[in-house]
Amino acid sequence: MTFANTITGTALNGTLANLGTYNFYHFVIESGAVVLGPVYGSKTINVAGNWTNNGTYTHNSGTVVFNGTSPQTIGGSATTVFYALTINNPAGVNLAHTEQVDRTLTLSDGLLTLGPYDLLMGVGSGYSGTPGPTRMVVADGDGVFCREFRGMTPMFTYPIGDNTNGANYSPVRLSFYAASVWGPACVRVTDAKHPANPSNTDYLTRYWTVTSRGISGFNCTALFYYVAGSEDVVGIEENMRAMKYDGGAWTYGDPVITTSHVIMMEDITSFSDFTAGSAPTAVKLLSFSARPAAYGIYLTWETASERDNLGFNLYRASSLQKQGEKVNATLIPSRSPGGGEGAAYEFLDTTVRPGQTYSYILEDVDLNGRRTTHGPAVITYRQVYLPLVFRRR
Repeated sequence: MTFANTITGTALNGTLANLGTYNFYHFVIESGAVVLGPVYGSKTINVAGNWTNNGTYTHNSGTVVFNGTSPQTIGGSATTVFYALTINNPAGVNLAHTEQVDRTLTLSDGLLTLGPYDLLMGVGSGYSGTPGPTRMVVADGDGVFCREFRGMTPMFTYPIGDNTNGANYSPVRLSFYAASVWGPACVRVTDAKHPANPSNTDYLTRYWTVTSRGISGFNCTALFYYVAGSEDVVGIEENMRAMKYDGGAWTYGDPVITTSHVIMMEDITSFSDFTAGSAPTAVKLLSFSARPAAYGIYLTWETASERDNLGFNLYRASSLQKQGEKVNATLIPSRSPGGGEGAAYEFLDTTVRPGQTYSYILEDVDLNGRRTTHGPAVITYRQVYLPLVFRRR
């Protein structure tokens, strides 16, 4: 159906009507035309083909349903502002222009692919349906999924994913606690390891980009849901922490939530890229050694740098195969807990026996409780006797 004039309702046999559900194949609004959506009844327009808007469409709080059986597009030279938009096409719907949904996006069946175009959802808007790999918004290109926030609607889950090497659902939830200026926040996802992620052994092959379209002065908690198993996880999932990329440097957050495969970042005051990986060790160790002393084994170690290091523990075993026991009663405190500098340490283990071989492990503990081991330092203890010195009076 092509509209070339100002029309109220939807066209039925080329005339105007205001009641019922209307079914069209291609829906075209030509340049200069104004189409007013249905005013009464179900206010539903079903489209089995493509939607092309080169003019003006007023939704009148109605619903547009895309229910074709082959791929459909929503495009034209003008942005369509839908009140309610339903995707019910297993072959999928593709944007060919930036579009807007004021109230409800219903994901019944099929993928809504953004490509290079944006989808904006208004204040108080939401989605319905059960999103997943076959029912979601594909935001893995240059286009972003934006949602406008105001004080009364501070939380929203973006039902996004990628279709790069198969469809994967990886939504984002933003919860705002305050903002000096409210506005849209936008997200997209990339199915690849972040190019600047320094983690070499434990990391995600997925990252999310969050941007502001006007919201500022905010405090936010963000949840990023990744795909379990080898699809997204490389290495040991338990070793990964939340990561935020800030101007060439990474900020590390809490460990990932392995039970639900979620990255959580709290107290966010700016947006950028988010992913997960193993954090650099808190301590760069220069040396760790053991030598016999008169009353035990003398352990020394030196660090080149310490980042967020809380302190050290020492573990001793009688062989490399046995589990060590801790020999320090309390944590040996860092001499550089927050400054990043290195320091020298020493510890005397007096609970050893002559003739025994011992293996020592040094453990550093960072401010978040993460533990990293160093060593071993192996020594056979032979008691050192102090010389007797006799002086003539």
